[in-house]
Amino acid sequence: MQVYRGKGERREPETMNKRQTDILRILYKDRSYVTYGEIAKQLGVSVGTVRNDIAVIKEALARAEAGELETKPHAGVRLVSTSDSLKALPENSGEDDREIFFFIIRHLLKNGSLTAQRLAQQHFLGRSQTEKILEQVSHWFSDNRIVFERRRGKGISIRCSEFNYRAACLNFCMEYRDMHAGLITERQSGHSLITDRDYTAICAALDGFDVSPAIEAVAGLEDELGFRFSYISALGLVFMLSLACVRMKKGIEVEMPETGGREIGCGADRKMAELLKKSLSDKTGLCISDSETDYIRFAAAVSEIQELETGEGECDIESLDPELCTLTVKAVKLISEVAGIDLRCDGFFVRQLFLQLRVTTARLRYGITVKNPLLDKIKSGYPNMMAVAWLLGNVFEKELGLEINEHEVGYMALHIGGAVERHLTQLSAYIVCDYGIGISHILREKISRAIPELMVTGVYSARDMRSIKSGQCDFIITTTPLDGYRLNHDIVRVGHLLDESDIRSIKAEMKNIRSMRKEKMKAIMPYESLFHPELIFTDCSVRNKDELLKMLCKALSQSGFVTDGFEKSVLERERIAATGIGKGIAAPHGMSNFVNRSAVVYASLKQPIEWSKGESVDIVFLLAFDLADDGGMKKEIIGFYKSLVSFTEADEDEFRRLKELKDKNEIMKIFKKW
Repeated sequence: MQVYRGKGERREPETMNKRQTDILRILYKDRSYVTYGEIAKQLGVSVGTVRNDIAVIKEALARAEAGELETKPHAGVRLVSTSDSLKALPENSGEDDREIFFFIIRHLLKNGSLTAQRLAQQHFLGRSQTEKILEQVSHWFSDNRIVFERRRGKGISIRCSEFNYRAACLNFCMEYRDMHAGLITERQSGHSLITDRDYTAICAALDGFDVSPAIEAVAGLEDELGFRFSYISALGLVFMLSLACVRMKKGIEVEMPETGGREIGCGADRKMAELLKKSLSDKTGLCISDSETDYIRFAAAVSEIQELETGEGECDIESLDPELCTLTVKAVKLISEVAGIDLRCDGFFVRQLFLQLRVTTARLRYGITVKNPLLDKIKSGYPNMMAVAWLLGNVFEKELGLEINEHEVGYMALHIGGAVERHLTQLSAYIVCDYGIGISHILREKISRAIPELMVTGVYSARDMRSIKSGQCDFIITTTPLDGYRLNHDIVRVGHLLDESDIRSIKAEMKNIRSMRKEKMKAIMPYESLFHPELIFTDCSVRNKDELLKMLCKALSQSGFVTDGFEKSVLERERIAATGIGKGIAAPHGMSNFVNRSAVVYASLKQPIEWSKGESVDIVFLLAFDLADDGGMKKEIIGFYKSLVSFTEADEDEFRRLKELKDKNEIMKIFKKW
């Protein structure tokens, strides 16, 4: 809000701050005299500050001819104005839009409609600021699949299915937990599953409904099956169960949407739904219908399990979902082949990927998009792992009939990146020592203290050569000459007392192994059969993504690599989820059932184009892949992804050289050398 200070013909504008706008709002709501002390107490400031602010507000009202402030000794100050005249005031730039968003969304979700008069009573807003905020609010509802309607003379209203309504309520509660918590006096949860503040927030979001039965149901479920949900998922599950109870008490039942793709990983969800239903029914006395049972199953399916706490729990979850186990094994094998490292022995990674695939398949099946807050950082930090993770999109499409989005790809890339980092940094070694068990264990302890990142997985003497040869380690540390033995590991000779030079020798060997592993990941050769000169385009001038994709799809179709439906599948997939992988590279792809023969189209752009919000690209690989074994192309496809991983790790000179090349044969030579 602009106001003017001082006397004279020319006056410099100042901005009315949020506190001054809050004072105006207090006076507008009350309309009777309010003392400076009462205002100061509400805002937590001094009376002197309020007195100075009143002077600014008086001038703003007078200059805009929007009313006046009357002051009366011992009574205070009151506003003499109308809502229409207040609209003449310039816009307030200090108003906290988030507070207004919270009010509008909360009111619409509770009542279904909101009039301009009600909005004006709650928040003093100018016309253009109102339009701006309502436009942003409409986008929020649209993102949550709720129709947002504005009709002249009738205000604002929303309409949607019960399922989408509940999903929007969940997102609203999670996004505005802090503001919900301030609506009521803080309550004590009495349970470690949830903090007092979040307990208060959820109760407030449900108009004071006690969510304790849902908390006890979730906690009991975790104990019964031996796992723990992530904290945010536990909060969300408590909210969804409690909201279901609230709606059932009002006689409103949910109709579940049709799920896309083949069902997989549902055994554990059914088990969870049974346990949650029984607990809620026992604690609330509600008779839970089949449709609400399906909703509870959905709520469990999209809740992320953070860890499996007991061996029994892990075994139970896996035994309930053997198909998901098979999918996980297939995914780990593909990832290992592309990354060039064997991750099948990384139990932590396999378990975490299993849990991630469980919730990912559920979200994709129900059409739920969970925005990945770390997506941009993952793209910049792990562009190579994003490339690997996109390969799994082919698995989801072929095995389950589901189209993956970049947010889910980002979650999987994070798991893959972590596993690769562990593989590159964590090394293991055997100790071979013939000086007796006492010296051997002293040696082991010294190595563990000096090099904590090295795992000593076995201590042997030279007579245990059979065990040494058959065991698994990265290298051998020995105090005994082993020249006469044929071992498949590097050997570091050390003294039995382990001095500083021995430590340096061990660290040098570890550095060498890590370097070799990284080079092995980069030494990935593609297969020329995927690349063809007629599918290489350089220095392209295009206006937008759709124009480029149509051009590249046309080239594939004219050469007989794909059928007519391929272009449509590429464009539809991009509208659902953009396929940028970071560093200015995009790897779009279409449905495999439209692919006659696997191929890659390469395009470099004269000027970067917007690929998704906040992301531009100037190198595009359009992928027409079919991972079926028929035709013997599977190895070539995996080889391409390996090459793409290597390319994302290249330096800027290599990027620039490829983009500047115009000769297709020279570009083909570069692809051969990846």
